[in-house]
Amino acid sequence: MKSHILWSALFLIGIAVNTSAQESAPPAKAPELSTIEKEITAAWKKVDSFRAKVTLDVNLQASTGMSQHLSEGTVVYRKSDGKDQYRQELISKHFSAVDGGMVTETFTTVADGRYLYNMTEKDGLYRGTKREQKNSGIELGGQALFDYLDDNYLLNAQPEGELDGRPVWIITGTSIASRLKRHITFYISKEWGLLLKREVESARPGADLPDSLLTLSDIEMNVKPDKSLFEFNPPPGVDIKDKTTS
Repeated sequence: MKSHILWSALFLIGIAVNTSAQESAPPAKAPELSTIEKEITAAWKKVDSFRAKVTLDVNLQASTGMSQHLSEGTVVYRKSDGKDQYRQELISKHFSAVDGGMVTETFTTVADGRYLYNMTEKDGLYRGTKREQKNSGIELGGQALFDYLDDNYLLNAQPEGELDGRPVWIITGTSIASRLKRHITFYISKEWGLLLKREVESARPGADLPDSLLTLSDIEMNVKPDKSLFEFNPPPGVDIKDKTTS
C-alpha cells in the first residue's frame, strides 16, 4: 500500500520596492525523519490510554469490476504495567459492483500485553487465532509506529501541516515489498504521536477515490477503560487456533 497527498503550499508575497515586483516565498522546509521519530516517541510516552472511532475505506478494481470495503468500529488502548493493551472491533461491509450484493463480516482484535487474539465472524461462522504479542502489538503511535513505517516503506518527510485543525507530522513513502509503487501518506499527531490518517493513492488513473483511507476520529485521550475490555472471551464452542511457540 502506498500513498500520495502533498500538503506543501507555495505562497506569493507582493513586495513593493519602487516597482510592484512580486516574489514567491520559499517552500516550507521538511524536518528530518530522525526529528519526527524523536518527537512522536516523546509525545506517545505521555499517552496512558485513548479511545477512538476507526474508519477504513478500501476501493479495489478487480477483473470483475469495482468493489468497496467499508469498515467502521472502535479502538481502545491503554498502558498497563509497562505493557500495551488494546481492543479493536470492526464491522466490515463489502459492496460488489458486479451483482450489487453486500457481505458483512466482523473483526475483533484483542492484545492483552502477552498474547494477540484475532477473530472474524461471517454468516455465523467464526475463525480465530492466538499469537505472541510482539513488541507493542499496536503500530498506531510512538516508536512502534515509526519502526513499522521504517521497516516497510521508503520514507520521505514533508513540511508540517494540519489535519482537522490539529498540527501533524506528514510522512510519505512507497512500500518496500510491493511491486506497485503507489504513494502512501501518513498524518501523525504532533501532540500525541498518534497516527490520525493513512491514505493510499489509487492505482487507477483519474480515480476520484484513494485505494485505501484509514482515519481515527472522535478521539478521547487518557480515558480509563475497563480492564475487562482487554480480556479475550470468544463465544462458546469457537475454536481459536493456537499459533504461539510456547
